[in-house]
Amino acid sequence: MEPSAVDDDICILKHETAYTAVGESPVSVCAGDESVASHFALVTAYEDIKKRLRDTERENTLLRRRVKQLEDKLFRPEAPPSEGPQYVNKAFSAYRGIYIEKEDLQMELNKLKKEKSESERLLTEQLQAKELELLQLRTEMETSQGTGRAHRVSTELKIHKLQEELQRVTLENSKLLEKSGVSDGWVKELTGYEGDIPIQCLDDMEKIPSCTGRPHPPAKVLVGSDTCSVFLPPPPQNQASLDDSSRSFPSPPKPSEAMIWDGHSTAPASL
Repeated sequence: MEPSAVDDDICILKHETAYTAVGESPVSVCAGDESVASHFALVTAYEDIKKRLRDTERENTLLRRRVKQLEDKLFRPEAPPSEGPQYVNKAFSAYRGIYIEKEDLQMELNKLKKEKSESERLLTEQLQAKELELLQLRTEMETSQGTGRAHRVSTELKIHKLQEELQRVTLENSKLLEKSGVSDGWVKELTGYEGDIPIQCLDDMEKIPSCTGRPHPPAKVLVGSDTCSVFLPPPPQNQASLDDSSRSFPSPPKPSEAMIWDGHSTAPASL
């Protein structure tokens, strides 16, 4: 009964399809909610019919397979003996076909395994090459960092040495400046004493008996006809040179002024 119902449903659908193709659409005749409800009912019925048809075909296939198995089981013993070798040949042919197919599949499987191993080997080599390259880059980076660190340390040591040398030179310079100041003081004192020492001519000193054997200031005396010219030693290096115009020389004493000479002659000895 069920196949006839399926056929009736299919016929109804075919009839509706033909009617829809030839005439107007049945959905367009209805209006509003009725058209929507009729369309939904048709779609639902169509889906239900398709499902029932699919299930029926599946059951039909199973029934046919079952019938064939029963026929082979029931009617094969009654077959004539001449059909026995034919079945053997068919079975052998089927076995041979299966064996050949198995061999082909095995060859294809071996080929796939070989390709897989080859691809794995290539990938492993590429991975090792990349790891080696990465290791080289890391080594170069560490070497460059170590070189930069050593260069920085050497530079800092040089800077420290230069700072120490600068401090030492500054200290020596300050000491030299102190010594130069002391020397300038001594030079000024000596210059003051030199200006205070009276200078006499050689003739006057020979005429004074009390001056025999007495020390006299280191000066080169040249005796002239009327006046005496005195040449003093050059000033030291750290003392500014004085012009002759800035020097003031006292007038030479007369022989009658022996007491004055005796009084001033003791000044160099005290120095």
